[in-house]
Amino acid sequence: MPPPLFDPDFLAKLRALRLSLGRGARGAMAGQRRSGRTGAGLEFSDFRPYAQGDDIHRLDWYALARFDQPVLRLFVQESALPLTVYLDCSASMAFGRPDKFWHAQRIAAGLAFLFLHRGDPVRIVPLSGTNPASSRQLFTSPADAPRCFNFLGKLTALGRPDVPALLLREAARANSEGLSVILSDLLWPPPLGPDGQATAGFWRSLRANGRRCAVFHVLSPQELAPDLIGDATVADAETGQKVQVRSGTAVLENYQRRMTAFLGAARRGCLQNHVVYIPAHTNVPAEQLLAGHLRALAR
Repeated sequence: MPPPLFDPDFLAKLRALRLSLGRGARGAMAGQRRSGRTGAGLEFSDFRPYAQGDDIHRLDWYALARFDQPVLRLFVQESALPLTVYLDCSASMAFGRPDKFWHAQRIAAGLAFLFLHRGDPVRIVPLSGTNPASSRQLFTSPADAPRCFNFLGKLTALGRPDVPALLLREAARANSEGLSVILSDLLWPPPLGPDGQATAGFWRSLRANGRRCAVFHVLSPQELAPDLIGDATVADAETGQKVQVRSGTAVLENYQRRMTAFLGAARRGCLQNHVVYIPAHTNVPAEQLLAGHLRALAR
């Protein structure tokens, strides 16, 4: 049995991480990311001369009275950064100690908690053949965090969904700027793997809508360095197919070569498609992963 999914210690660490990031809640949808655009926002930026057609309500009347020159006050707009989390619910995610799905759920919960407390809306999208599309859920305020945790906690890793096809379908829905995050072991059958054409199509679709993308590549130490000794029966978590393996130096060396090639393909596929690649091994606590990468993701 894995540890509790969202225990008090985990929540306390998320609260501490939120404070260390220096961000507080600011309202349901009034996000705190500077957009770089100027306009009628919250934080004063600069002055510029008035031009015909400008909104006279933004005139600085004090400057007009003092210098007899009409000027506008400019502000930096602070806008929401919508977060969409795509959670791989394939059966392979149930592997490991603790299992990869439990780890991915905690990363998703941490991301949701921190973004909601920044004032950014969060959508959780389970990638599963057993979860209908209607199960995608939107959360818009810090008060939604418990409901988000409850939703994540009810999800399970089952079956062998066509994850790249589900991602392409979901990309068509992403019609606004924001951040898209995939939590997956990327164990998709070729040619639909992490550097496959279907996956690249998903990245292109998201970027065309102005979204930034990141992958948390969730793997267990038991996958990265299996501790097989002697004869063993290895079963595919998604198809149930079993293979007899006689473990030895040659077998393990061949496995390591394949694992190295797989990890290289994942990094290469992300790099080529301008996607942030984050190794998310299950022996690294979720809050530690978030502390190391959240600033770059949420900027």
